[in-house]
Amino acid sequence: MQLKEILSIEENRTEDSRGVIHLFQEGTFYRAYEWSAWLCHRYVHQFKVTHKLFRNIESSVLFVGFPVTLVHSFGLIYLSVCHEVHIYI
Repeated sequence: MQLKEILSIEENRTEDSRGVIHLFQEGTFYRAYEWSAWLCHRYVHQFKVTHKLFRNIESSVLFVGFPVTLVHSFGLIYLSVCHEVHIYI
């Protein structure tokens, strides 16, 4: 999935989806962008948030990432707070 598509998903959130984390698989890592990154940092684990300027979209983007093998341990913590996790492969 292209970065523009990912940011479109994050930007088009409704009131009902404010508690949803969107995780995107990139190789052996999952990444969460923008609002999903904030939710991961706030409720799942205090991940290091990366702020990067992408010249191809002329915008800066916030994201967090972690290995695919850890999604189950983090997912259970987050789901216990009554939210959802959507994973895109």
